[in-house]
Amino acid sequence: MLVYAMLAVSALVIAVIVYRYDLYDREPWWLLVVATALGAAGMWVAGRVQVMLISAAGSLAAEHFDTAMALVAATTEEANKILGVAVVAVCFRRWFNDPLDGLVYGSFAGLGAAILESVGVVSEAAHEGVLPAHEVVRLAGHLVMGGIAGFGLGLWPFRRRGWNGRHGPLPWVWAAAGCFLAAWTLHFLWDLVAFAAERRGRMTPMLTACAMTMMLGGLLLFRGLVGIGAARSRAVFAVK
Repeated sequence: MLVYAMLAVSALVIAVIVYRYDLYDREPWWLLVVATALGAAGMWVAGRVQVMLISAAGSLAAEHFDTAMALVAATTEEANKILGVAVVAVCFRRWFNDPLDGLVYGSFAGLGAAILESVGVVSEAAHEGVLPAHEVVRLAGHLVMGGIAGFGLGLWPFRRRGWNGRHGPLPWVWAAAGCFLAAWTLHFLWDLVAFAAERRGRMTPMLTACAMTMMLGGLLLFRGLVGIGAARSRAVFAVK
């Protein structure tokens, strides 16, 4: 029970940090819970789809298991996070009205996905007396990737005006595709490193350097998108 309590507290602390980014139009707490639940449900579905796809690939997946699994996991899990954000955007349009909403709801969908995955991992390692540090990394990692993936959808309510980026007007759909691709790439590479470490039974200096580089890159991208979204939110709500 102590491990699960530590997992819950870690998730709550990370959630509060993200919630503080939502400065100009606070999202209702219950809808953040809905987004988290959608992320968890999406992860459950993704897990089963992954088994089906790997089984269908047969010998090809067996010969290149790490690459195949990383490819399938990145695609299904990030797609389900985006789907969770899309459900919120369509079903709760009253609250999906802020350029930062895609990142916020995507982050909570990612957190829900991480919680479900961590519960499964922790339950199989019941001998652990405390929450392993890598589970906190899992929570933060899925949250960051979910936030990056969902950011572009936050521009959807403003699609008629477009999004004025640094290099001119950029249709929201291209921003959404670019954000998804960034999150997918980060997820794919992260899984390759994780699988390589698992096969070796340890993190080599090279793998550690790769993991740290990806972690730093993901955090910088996430923080950069927060800055862009906050600036757009400020402009939108200043007009109101």
